[in-house]
Amino acid sequence: MTDVMEPPKYMIWVPLKEAAEMVGLCEKTLMKMAKEGKVKIKQPNGPHGKRLVKVASLQDFDAKAKHGI
Repeated sequence: MTDVMEPPKYMIWVPLKEAAEMVGLCEKTLMKMAKEGKVKIKQPNGPHGKRLVKVASLQDFDAKAKHGI
């Protein structure tokens, strides 16, 4: 029996609400940041689907914010 490996964190996409909670921002702010190209958001099921945020882009944003970049 083989163990199922969890994908690396940089490949994980989380719902917009969860992502907002992770970085302590509101969902509207994350959407604005996505429009500015600061975080990556996708909507794989079309315009009525759930918005997903790439965890790696949140980590990049968080690191830049901590260092004032």
